[in-house]
Amino acid sequence: MREYDSLKGLMLVPTGAGLLVGAAVAAMATGSDSGLGPLLGGLAGLLVQGIGLRRAQRWYDDHIGSATSSHRTSATTVLAAAAGCLAILAAIGLDAFSARPVLLAPVLIALVTLALLRYALRRSGLTIGHYAACAALALSALLPAVVDLSTAGRVLTSFAAAGLAVIAIGLIDHRRLMSAITRRRAAR
Repeated sequence: MREYDSLKGLMLVPTGAGLLVGAAVAAMATGSDSGLGPLLGGLAGLLVQGIGLRRAQRWYDDHIGSATSSHRTSATTVLAAAAGCLAILAAIGLDAFSARPVLLAPVLIALVTLALLRYALRRSGLTIGHYAACAALALSALLPAVVDLSTAGRVLTSFAAAGLAVIAIGLIDHRRLMSAITRRRAAR
């Protein structure tokens, strides 16, 4: 299975959970006068992600094995992902200080996510679930038009929506991987 590493969806779930927890902690701590909300949120998110990634990797090692695909991450992929991250951070910064009724970051995150998924899953392709998760993420950009959000709320919306989309995509990919493994074992 050539896309084994790309379909290890449980590796994405802790990343999405880290984004959600980070957004929630930052939102709760933003009201304090210390100004440590974003820092505390970031640290909490990284802690959840780190613990979750380790557990997810252990689950795959215990249930499927520790084999990895022969596909190596190319410098082009890493550079494209880094450029996408920088563009997303710039969009989040613009959203934080803008009074526009539409956010830019969720749309950009959805587009970057789709591009990376199309590359990572170029052999097996994307499912309707992938497109639906990215569409829901992009639609979250309209939230400020419906709800009056503070500066922090505008940023946290992007992180929370991205977290939910990443969790959904991770669960979709995990299910696809487990179905492929089950079919392969049944064919033996």
